[in-house]
Amino acid sequence: MAATSNCYNYSLKSGLQYVSEEVAAATVIQRAFRKWQFTKEASKGASSEQVAQLHLKMNDWSEQGFARYPRMPLVSRSITTEKCAQVMSKDFPELHSSQNPIVSPEAITHVTFDAFKRKLGDVVDEFLQHLMSLPEAERGYVLVVDEREKSNSWALSLCLDKLAAHPPIDVIYKDDLSKVYKNPKVKHVAFMDDASYSGSQLKGSIDECSTLFPMMPQLKGVHVLVPFCSPVAKEKILSALQNEETLQNKIFFPCSSPIHAIRDLPDVSSGIIKQSNVAQFVQQIASRYQASNVHLSANKVPGLHLFAFDHKIPDALSVVTPLMESLLGKIIPPYKSEFDAVLDEHSKQLEAGLRVDLLPEIGPQLSEAAVLVRKEQTLYLATKSYLDNDVVIQRNGVNLPILSCEMVPILPNDVVVVEGVGNFQFDGNKIA
Repeated sequence: MAATSNCYNYSLKSGLQYVSEEVAAATVIQRAFRKWQFTKEASKGASSEQVAQLHLKMNDWSEQGFARYPRMPLVSRSITTEKCAQVMSKDFPELHSSQNPIVSPEAITHVTFDAFKRKLGDVVDEFLQHLMSLPEAERGYVLVVDEREKSNSWALSLCLDKLAAHPPIDVIYKDDLSKVYKNPKVKHVAFMDDASYSGSQLKGSIDECSTLFPMMPQLKGVHVLVPFCSPVAKEKILSALQNEETLQNKIFFPCSSPIHAIRDLPDVSSGIIKQSNVAQFVQQIASRYQASNVHLSANKVPGLHLFAFDHKIPDALSVVTPLMESLLGKIIPPYKSEFDAVLDEHSKQLEAGLRVDLLPEIGPQLSEAAVLVRKEQTLYLATKSYLDNDVVIQRNGVNLPILSCEMVPILPNDVVVVEGVGNFQFDGNKIA
């Protein structure tokens, strides 16, 4: 029996066909009420105490610890018509026409960090709302992530404030399900990532866990929490699970947005990419960028994507990376160790009294270890690669030790304590 992909609204009705209509209707009403009640409470946001406790618990889940505060992309770029025209006329002059461009900005998806975080939050919200619509005994879950310096661990750190409203029983690496699968409280297994293009990496994580699913009679759901997912990736993940009869009606992809490959882009008169020109465009891409990456062969390009985030441009297994870098510039993901050098470079410019373009404002240097950073309306404490002094944020009576290369949002009434320097009280915008 094949497994199917459900939305959560469908799941409210599944599994009720063997009871009376009255009981089924009552169950649906009960679930809807519990979901409404949780959504109402969650809309107030998790308290700072809840978030602080989850941060501390995260360190207990892993010897290395997970990032309690994610490092943020330092700049947001946009893809304009002028930039597209400039790159196309330079790299593909024989295909470019200002009246009828082969590639226009509508063909290329650039997701800002704020938009990405909102969509990730929507996915997590829907997941939690579904869990809380179930009876209390059926809500326990574990989250599966990859090793550190990967985007899925970073994505997890972005939504700790939401997860604090209903924390997981455990957060595990992909090969650690064997440590918790016998726990009768584990009713759901959730996989998280920032995006999935080919689906290979996410499928690999699921494959490592799927052998244990038949040995979990208590399992109520396998959830794929990915805000952006290609149809190819979704099908690949479903295919990896669909032969397991015990997962019938238990596989969920909450509200992910589709990522379209070049061959699937609409053929419209405005010239997103004309299907009649796809073959020519593919040949030109393969020819122009062949030297830069062996994956950009003509037979591979139609399945690639013109898609990037503020936090990364995926590699050439998924995206026409050289073209996207021509449009957006090179991006160092904030969860990579190379990002340390970016923060260090800002620190050097700060010390030299130079203007730092990637950060709108940098405030006082609190020590050799930490500086204040303002991004839009939020004030952050940014630490450097090497902490010469211990740095702690005192929040509601709880000490949150700060690690190197973290960007921590400063809340009203926070006190930043820098060893050997002093205490700094904040009102949410500046030193009080």
